[in-house]
Amino acid sequence: MSERATRGRGRASDDGGGGSAAPTPGKRTLTQEMRGGPPVQLKRADDATADTTASPAATGDLCPDPAEQARKEAFTQRTDLQVIDNVPSPGTGKFDARYFPRLGLMPVTVKIHFDFVQADDTPEGKDLLDRIGSGLGIAQFFWTDAEKADFQTQFVARCTAKWSAQHTLRSTRPCWSFIAVPLVSPVPVADKADAHYAITVHKSSGPGIDYKSGLGREQLSDPTAQPTGDLWQSDVQEEGDAASGDVARDERRRLERALRAAHARHIRFRRNDDQLDPDDLARLAAFAAALHKANPSAPLIPIDVAGFASAEGDAAYNQGLSDRRASNVAAALTGAGVRQPVRSTGHGEVGAPEDASKRRVDISVDHTFETSYTGNRYAVGEHELGHMLGNLDEYRNQTTGATGRRQRRYAALVRSAGLEQPAWGDSTSAIMSIGVDVMPRHYVSLWEALGRMTDPDITQAQWSFH
Repeated sequence: MSERATRGRGRASDDGGGGSAAPTPGKRTLTQEMRGGPPVQLKRADDATADTTASPAATGDLCPDPAEQARKEAFTQRTDLQVIDNVPSPGTGKFDARYFPRLGLMPVTVKIHFDFVQADDTPEGKDLLDRIGSGLGIAQFFWTDAEKADFQTQFVARCTAKWSAQHTLRSTRPCWSFIAVPLVSPVPVADKADAHYAITVHKSSGPGIDYKSGLGREQLSDPTAQPTGDLWQSDVQEEGDAASGDVARDERRRLERALRAAHARHIRFRRNDDQLDPDDLARLAAFAAALHKANPSAPLIPIDVAGFASAEGDAAYNQGLSDRRASNVAAALTGAGVRQPVRSTGHGEVGAPEDASKRRVDISVDHTFETSYTGNRYAVGEHELGHMLGNLDEYRNQTTGATGRRQRRYAALVRSAGLEQPAWGDSTSAIMSIGVDVMPRHYVSLWEALGRMTDPDITQAQWSFH
């Protein structure tokens, strides 16, 4: 007797359940962000200004209490909301921030004094003279004024474009319908005393990217100290293949953990059946929700769906049955809107006849993808600005000592904002790991600064990520 499909259990659902589409990477134009209001168009990222024709507050509901409505209207007109030399509560980072309720804009500035120095491998004395005498040239070791200006221009433009308007903060206070769109920009300053950061920029003699940059630790022990750091000329370049294999490997491991947690590695079927029951669909929905949580630039690793049938009966029929089982599982995942490729294959009958364990679909994550993936991008300068805003390295799991305490404080701040903390120690496409994606958690120090500016009118807990 063949393992023939029966009817009456319902079709595989297209409703995959939890999760939402991942945000589009890169700088966004803010349109129709204000509930019920006209569109707001951001200018170029290096302009750090915006055109607007209506107040976000004007688009919200009127407060039922006239006194509260008057207070809200007064808040709308305020132009004095600011924090100067703001140090986030985890104890790292420093910046100025302002908030303009009527415009819904939050300019954030990091003032940097750049001190340009020659390349670290510059020949000295006689070796330098010998090089000149032999006609080899020495231009690669020393800055020109044009190169200094170009570095500052590129650093400002790239960091502003990367960090501005990536996420929107929204007030949840009833009838106070305000938004805050952070516009982040580093600002070069000539006077070192006026700077948040005193940065030494080393000439890159080339070729390639130096990958030596880092910030000093002065402020970590003394919040009043001026933090310092070192950048290199090559830091304004983007690497197009940066630790791609590591990122793909850790993303594959994340998906495998999610697959196990959803109990979806094996989907069982009844004899002669190819349809998914509600429990199957729930497990697949849980796995799909985890797939949706991939970073915007994370590698899209193929998901393999393999169908099987038990060995009794006609082999050709059982091949088709295994095909349909795999196809229905794959359809449930793709119907849930997962971005990862889903590859469906039927393997026909396996094992001994009447072996119920063979009436199944196995789901796995491809292991060969990471051996050839080359698409992970990374830019040092944009990563280092993230530190200036108060973020920590996510590719490290800092569990002990002062670094461990800062990580715990940072993780607590992220959780208090209602966000997921990073997978410490993993190589990911997040900008504070080894990628380019500015995730909501990377705005947590801006969220904290916003609450500091607007309290008590809008408290910290009344700002949420949109």
